[in-house]
Amino acid sequence: MSIAILRRMAKERAMNEVSTDYFIAGLVLLAGGVPLLRGWIPRNRWSGFRVPKTLSSDRIWYEANRVAGRDLMIAGAVVMTMAVVSALLSKEIHGLPLEKINKVVLYGALLITAAHSFIALRRM
Repeated sequence: MSIAILRRMAKERAMNEVSTDYFIAGLVLLAGGVPLLRGWIPRNRWSGFRVPKTLSSDRIWYEANRVAGRDLMIAGAVVMTMAVVSALLSKEIHGLPLEKINKVVLYGALLITAAHSFIALRRM
């Protein structure tokens, strides 16, 4: 095998590892949203959407965490989908900045999730 082929194989393996890492991150977000959406997390200071307003009432706690949980699950699904799509595209388009693309999608999804949770909280 030539050096060029070995380098290309190593680069493809690194791209697949990047996609796998982001897929796992999306899976963690999706799984983390389930207990919030289902109302399995009681009001506490350790887990959930914890701000003074949500900690003030059980009704607000469960309602706000239901919104946050649904949004986390959507964000996780978006991140997982982008990880799969970017892994498939990396085989077709060489030099694609997978790390940057996946990072932007992850941070964007988290930012939108947080913003929507706070907007929904203001309406409660």
